[in-house]
This record gives sequence, C-alpha cells and structure tokens, in this order.
Amino acid sequence: MILSSYTRVSSNNIRMLYGKLTIISYAIPGSVAAMMVIIFFMKVDNFLRISLSTTIAMLICAYVIRYLGAAYENLENGYQKIGLKYHEASRTLGNGYYKTLFKVDFPILKPFIFSAYSLVFIDLIKELPLTLILRPFNFHTLATQVYQYASDEMLAESAVPSLFIIIISMIFITGIIKKEGRR
Repeated sequence: MILSSYTRVSSNNIRMLYGKLTIISYAIPGSVAAMMVIIFFMKVDNFLRISLSTTIAMLICAYVIRYLGAAYENLENGYQKIGLKYHEASRTLGNGYYKTLFKVDFPILKPFIFSAYSLVFIDLIKELPLTLILRPFNFHTLATQVYQYASDEMLAESAVPSLFIIIISMIFITGIIKKEGRR
C-alpha cells in the first residue's frame, strides 16, 4: 500500500519505474524466484556469518517478492478509481503524508485491500514450486501435503488437503464477489 501510494503521488519517472518493476515480480516463475532468494540468502549468510538459509524467513521473503506485484496492481487500480482529490485535500488541510495515508486513503481503499489480500492469499495457498524449494525441514503447507500424497500415490489422502484448498479459495472468492456486489 505504501509503495502504490508513493508512486501515485510522485511525478518522478524513477518512482513510476519502481511500480512497474514491482508488477514484473508476479510474472517470474516460482522456481526462478526461489533460486534468486537462495542466492541472495547465501550471500547474506556469508556476509553476516549466520545461517538464515532454510528458515521460514527465506520462504516469507520469496513470497513477498513473488506476490507483491499482484497486491500492488490491485491497489493501483483502486487508487486510479478514487483519484487524488481526497489525498490532496487532506494534505492541504495540514495532514502529513502518513497520516493522510492511514486516515484518508486506507478507509477508502478497504475493498481494494481486501481483494488484494484475498487474491494473494489464494495464490499463496496453492503455491507449490516456490514452497517445495524453500521450505524448512518438516514444514508443510496444504499444497506440499497434496503433492506429497499424490507423489506417494496416496490419492485418497491427498483429497482432504485438496478440498481444504478449494473450500478456502471459495470462501475468499465469495467474499470478493459480495464486496463487488455492494459497490
């Protein structure tokens, strides 16, 4: 939200480039993003002399890199629909940038924030290549459970986590549809 707000109110072309580069991250395949994160964390491990590889922090960092573009694009569309008039009015009345962001922009963008969260969560819950490569030992998600059961040819057991993925996705999609129907 801060990145999309920052690129919206700026007139600098470099700041606009940040936003466009953010969208590219969603087009990167999960396995490529995983390799980039592994290389980055290996460099950080060597520099700091600590082991961050194969931790949940590495997986979360990869998720942020991979799905930031989806959330950014959704919020960018929301900002385009509301325009700059409320933001500029708040700034004219003496409010700072962050106060305007959280007191004015955030309440107006709640439906867009919910839909961005929902879309990212649905993508995250079914993400497999990135999670398989970067997950810590003995860490399982629904997608990795389905993959594990299916690769062991235990198809009946893979049905339960698969159904959970479908049910959770349906709940979030229904929420998005209801929010859209109210607007």
